Amino acid sequence: GTVHYSVNYENAYWNGTQMVFGDDMVGLDVTAHELGHGVCQATANLTYKSQSGALNESLSDVWGAMVDREDWEIGEDIALGVIRDMSDPEAYGQPKDMNGYKRYLFYDNGGVHINSGIPNYACYLASDGGTNDGVKVTGQGRSVVEKVWFRTEKTKLTASAKFVDFANGCIAACGELNGPTSTKCKEIENAFKAVGIK
Repeated sequence: GTVHYSVNYENAYWNGTQMVFGDDMVGLDVTAHELGHGVCQATANLTYKSQSGALNESLSDVWGAMVDREDWEIGEDIALGVIRDMSDPEAYGQPKDMNGYKRYLFYDNGGVHINSGIPNYACYLASDGGTNDGVKVTGQGRSVVEKVWFRTEKTKLTASAKFVDFANGCIAACGELNGPTSTKCKEIENAFKAVGIK
């Protein structure tokens, strides 16, 4: 990785080969997020546009939250402060379910940083539980969810995957890991239903 990149550069990114950080932009979850883009490149290689791009961003947020397990915030330890909260996407301008999905965006590569709030919230619900849009989800814990999400990223997605493909992949991956009739898989399915993907 490269640190102290440029002057007054308040960002971090994966450039296809390495991580790059502006001053005071290195944090545990941000570092894991950027490494997550490298993992995505080597596995699902999700196209960085629209829903596949939002999944790309979401998966990186997931790895940030799984490495920095103290909370669901992304960026709390960098100069900018919190930039997203997987447990409350709306607090940072993201939709938490498909009711708020932003269509036809001509910036942010079709909303990759905005619409990632939807699969982020599904991940949070699958892990910690909660109720959204009348659907109650019993959380299964991060240790269950991280295995399902990684197996999905590694084995279930094509580059053009959409949210529904990811949901179906997670349910299938959960079945392979825990048995298709397990409570864990039903609650992961409920998490996606709760955000309007299933």
